[in-house]
Amino acid sequence: MKKDTQFGLSLLELLVSFTIVSLVSTLLLQGFGFALSLYERLQSRSVQYSEELMVSSWFRQTVHSMVASKMRGESLKGSTIEFSGVTVAPLIGTRGIPTEFSWIIDNGKLYYREFDQTIVIREIEINSTFSFRSEAGIWFDSWPQDLQSFDLPAAVRFDDGSGGIVTSGIRMRLKPDLLLEESRLER
Repeated sequence: MKKDTQFGLSLLELLVSFTIVSLVSTLLLQGFGFALSLYERLQSRSVQYSEELMVSSWFRQTVHSMVASKMRGESLKGSTIEFSGVTVAPLIGTRGIPTEFSWIIDNGKLYYREFDQTIVIREIEINSTFSFRSEAGIWFDSWPQDLQSFDLPAAVRFDDGSGGIVTSGIRMRLKPDLLLEESRLER
């Protein structure tokens, strides 16, 4: 008696193999597509995050190093849409040299001005604002509170309107040093 031996796959076994291979291929392609879309979202958020980090760093740098003026009411002039003063850490000019600067909110854009140069820093919400904190911890929409004051605010806050708030304390002298002659005249 001779027994027939089979050396191939039956049609049913071949169909099952193709089905399994096609399911695995489909899952691999879907996983690759998901990973690619996740990578693209992370890249776009990374660019946005680095832009926000750079803007907040520039804001803090200029505000943090503001110096008080020896002219009454001139140390910092500010409202909800613009403020200006003198800093020793300008973005364009030389660090260490007192330089006049301004931060401005206008038509959904944040601007920085130094010398005669105005730079668009980034687009922001229309309802963005600046505010100023006194030594007592009270926030105001404008500064100075007393036009005869030499004082700088203790901090300046930028609210970009979309929940991003950047606050910078002023670390330099909040009141100017009086010159020797001025202090002698007051005695």
